Amino acid sequence: MSAAIAAEDWTRLLDRLVSDRVRIADSVVSALRTRIPSYRRLSLDTLAAEVRTVVELALRYVGKDRGTVATDSSAALEAIGRLHAHQGISVQDLLHARRTVVQLILQRAQDVSSELELNSAAAIELAQTIFAWSDSATVTITRAHDHVVHELVNSELERRSAYVRGVLHGTLSPEETLDGARAYGIDPRAEYVAVRIRCAGPATSTQAQSRLPIEFSAIPGLYTRIGDDIAGFLQCSPASDDSSTVGVGPKRRLERLAESFRLATRAVETASGFGLTGVHDYSALGLRMTVAADEEVGDILTRKYVQLLADSNSGDELIASLRAYFECGMHVETTAERLFVHQNTVRYRISRCEELLNVSLRDLRTVFELWWALERDAFEKRCAKTDLPQPQHPGANSKVRVKS
Repeated sequence: MSAAIAAEDWTRLLDRLVSDRVRIADSVVSALRTRIPSYRRLSLDTLAAEVRTVVELALRYVGKDRGTVATDSSAALEAIGRLHAHQGISVQDLLHARRTVVQLILQRAQDVSSELELNSAAAIELAQTIFAWSDSATVTITRAHDHVVHELVNSELERRSAYVRGVLHGTLSPEETLDGARAYGIDPRAEYVAVRIRCAGPATSTQAQSRLPIEFSAIPGLYTRIGDDIAGFLQCSPASDDSSTVGVGPKRRLERLAESFRLATRAVETASGFGLTGVHDYSALGLRMTVAADEEVGDILTRKYVQLLADSNSGDELIASLRAYFECGMHVETTAERLFVHQNTVRYRISRCEELLNVSLRDLRTVFELWWALERDAFEKRCAKTDLPQPQHPGANSKVRVKS
């Protein structure tokens, strides 16, 4: 306190404000209910008790505590911040309320100073001290408020994520499925496609919505994180997106979405294994789904064809030429253009493959098996290079691998 301020004036001002604390609190309550709509939702008794506490803490800071915030004062302010978070009071409204408290305390201080003919320096010193208290109180209250809001948001996100995972894995009861649909604004009678999105890097639960390709954002549905992927369901199949790899399952009702998600998972694993980006419907991947999933058949055909070629002289060159030959529809001219070699070179290499394998590429079954072996070999090499999981054959004794 400034030496120029008479101790008597300061004491008289503070004593009068403490005496008028109920009057000040009542004026604050009235102002809050008039100025801030969210405070009208609170019961009058609850709001009045809170405001009386805040006014008393402010006056205590000015007087008894001499500019320091006591531990019990901080605890009381934190309790107010937590309570308001649970009551749905926003941070903006909290700040507005603190300003209102300060304004009305200072307004009463001016009235008392005039009434008692006190030195104006006392009111000025009081204002400076009250503003300092307001700054400290605001930090304490908003920190506690934000902490609770963060917990509530995470709790809601986890409940939503648990619902999405339950729908996709088929672990919810019909009642739980229906209740969740109502809670999250999902039509329980509609059909949805399951999607599994593999981005460039792992996604957290809180990033799931922000990491969605922009083409997906406008489509009604729910998402969450499963493993390192984003997974969910949409009312319609998304448009193409080249920034990620997306597997899409068939349309199903909510209670049967596990079927769609199983195929969406196979689709994204298959597409990722073949180095494909964009959106891939499970049916559009065709035989590649089986090539990726059936490891036993793939191993047999790889040993029968690819390994024999790889062990020969110029094995890599022969395999690359054969793969290009199939990709070009078995047209020598197109294959030669792609490989930048003479047509006779292509013919020689294909003939050499037939000789080493003791087969004829005029035989459709041989062509089919060779194509399968080459695709499986490419799939395995990419999975090994990028550390991708290989889908398991969905037979009687195995299930498609689902990261969770």
